[in-house]
Amino acid sequence: MKRQPITHRERVALFALAAGYIENWTDCYIAASQENEETTRRRGGLNTTVQRWKARTDIRDAFQAAKNNLFEHDEQIRRIYQSELDARGDNDNREDGTGGSVRTEERATGKRRTVDYLNPENQAAKLNELVNRADSTGETLDALKVIIATQKADRDAARDGKQVKCYVPISCDSCPLYEKARKK
Repeated sequence: MKRQPITHRERVALFALAAGYIENWTDCYIAASQENEETTRRRGGLNTTVQRWKARTDIRDAFQAAKNNLFEHDEQIRRIYQSELDARGDNDNREDGTGGSVRTEERATGKRRTVDYLNPENQAAKLNELVNRADSTGETLDALKVIIATQKADRDAARDGKQVKCYVPISCDSCPLYEKARKK
């Protein structure tokens, strides 16, 4: 039996799956099918059918092409944004891949220095700088709120740290149950 080529509807459903608009392969198959959704869901062996459909080479290729297309589109937007930042001279923010924000600062010497904002001291220094250089009262207020919240969290942690609870096991000689049983 000769397989039909991939349909336009299947390509659209696969693109929606790659973009995250459709959550799973079953919903993608239902969206791509020519049948009514209720009819497709009621039909027996839906999971097997979806797995076979997903395993088809043309479906896998179309899904990969959709993911590549989305990636290229995101990269193009990133390049445009990066070129705008370069034109404005704001090109000093980047992600370091460790999950924390890293900012490179250019000193008077012309060398770039990396600042790790996962370090609380660097966070506090940056917040102080933001408070001092803020153009509007809203920016100042936001930075002050973060500083106050951080100080409150530090106080709470210090207070919790002072209360040390230690439970020491008692020996059999001093156990009330043991003493009661011994007296009988």
